[in-house]
Amino acid sequence: PIVPIFTEFRRMEAVCNCWAKTCWNFPLHLKWEVQFGNTLTALVGYLHGAHYLPYDRLSSIFSQILGISVSEGSIENLLERTYKRTKPFLPEILRIIKTGFWVGSDETWDRVSGKNFWRWVWQNPLGSYFHFDKRRSYDVVSENFGEDYKGTVVHDCYWAQNNTVAGAHQHCHPHYLREL
Repeated sequence: PIVPIFTEFRRMEAVCNCWAKTCWNFPLHLKWEVQFGNTLTALVGYLHGAHYLPYDRLSSIFSQILGISVSEGSIENLLERTYKRTKPFLPEILRIIKTGFWVGSDETWDRVSGKNFWRWVWQNPLGSYFHFDKRRSYDVVSENFGEDYKGTVVHDCYWAQNNTVAGAHQHCHPHYLREL
């Protein structure tokens, strides 16, 4: 069984004979009454980012499997926390991906805060780089992936992907099969 680990902190308060109140402060890293640790935060990021689970299904999974209540608002906060922590590493992730012989690239529409966006991805066995944008144009490729890749870009036949500066291009075989 998967069993969550809970840590409870109690705050002691005392009043002396002179009516002065003394109270112990919580550790500085505790900012709210209920907090989720790094393991749960990473699991939320993984299930949402790699498996595309929406907030309501994540909340349901945590309730049914772990027996803990995690609201959709808390899930959004955890994902924002993950983004803030990982943002400084994004250029390094992209650099590592671009050392590979090939990079798969795709864009697909997604909903962000109730609005249509495009989820762009550049990935290979070395890593995955995601970018959400309102635009579906070559400018997104140029601004995020750059124009200095020497390997092969594998993609569908979308014009922004076709124009990606790279050593070579390979169209995605399943897209050919669909057209056949």
